[in-house]
Amino acid sequence: MLQLEGADEAIAYYDEGLRLDPNSWWRNYAVGGKAAALILQGRVAEAVPLAKEALLLNPGAVWTSAYLIIALVGLDRLDEARAALAAVDPAQKGALHNLWNDRLRALMTSALAKIGADALAEGV
Repeated sequence: MLQLEGADEAIAYYDEGLRLDPNSWWRNYAVGGKAAALILQGRVAEAVPLAKEALLLNPGAVWTSAYLIIALVGLDRLDEARAALAAVDPAQKGALHNLWNDRLRALMTSALAKIGADALAEGV
């Protein structure tokens, strides 16, 4: 949804879906997608708990790990961001750059550089 609409519309979409079915099988996608939309709005503090919830529901979701890392770096919680990066499966770390949105990709590159993951920040 966020790929097709603006962040405001995406947040409304996710909120409505969660209101209608709070225990839906797609809850991890909804809360993860809402976290991404909040990040795009600069509301990183609100994105952190949603990204954490999505990771509890689907621990291997590398895109949700990316959202969490971006949000934590945005709050200058660098040690937590490093811990979130360390929790990503090493075989999937390269996928951190495969975010679908140009702004999110740029934020991810910047976040990785800020926490000292220089090789990953360069997309290696």
